[in-house]
Amino acid sequence: MPYRVTFDARMKRTYIIIGSVLLSAFFFLASCKNKHNTENNVFEELRNIALEVTPAQLGIDLPADSSIVYGVVMDWEMNGSTVTLVSYQTGDASLYLSSGGGVVGGGKHKNVNIAAKKFVELANNYLDKTAKSEAATLPATDEVAFYFLSSKGIYE
Repeated sequence: MPYRVTFDARMKRTYIIIGSVLLSAFFFLASCKNKHNTENNVFEELRNIALEVTPAQLGIDLPADSSIVYGVVMDWEMNGSTVTLVSYQTGDASLYLSSGGGVVGGGKHKNVNIAAKKFVELANNYLDKTAKSEAATLPATDEVAFYFLSSKGIYE
């Protein structure tokens, strides 16, 4: 005789299966929440490279005694994470997220390229209001930090 399941047993099994799937999904999603993949997170490395890039590496010819801004690194602390926007005189631009991810090479897009160049150009108007930076530290909660790159050093 074939195995038969009554309606009540079938419904009970369905509820158990659905409950198990939902419970498994909940625990999986809860274990992923707010975890940063520190093994593959290259935020600090990319930010340091952005701060240390020279005019020559960007193909910019600036006199050594020039105090012209050739790059801006803007760090913005948001809800425990940092967003770093990098713009150069060449129009190159990138966005790095301390939580992982970001956009590299945004300057390939015409509107981003134009905005990056303008951002760096405007930074020159504020260079005289800055001081030479000893260490480009990340901003405190709800703060934004600007670092101006020039051939004479980094200013904040």
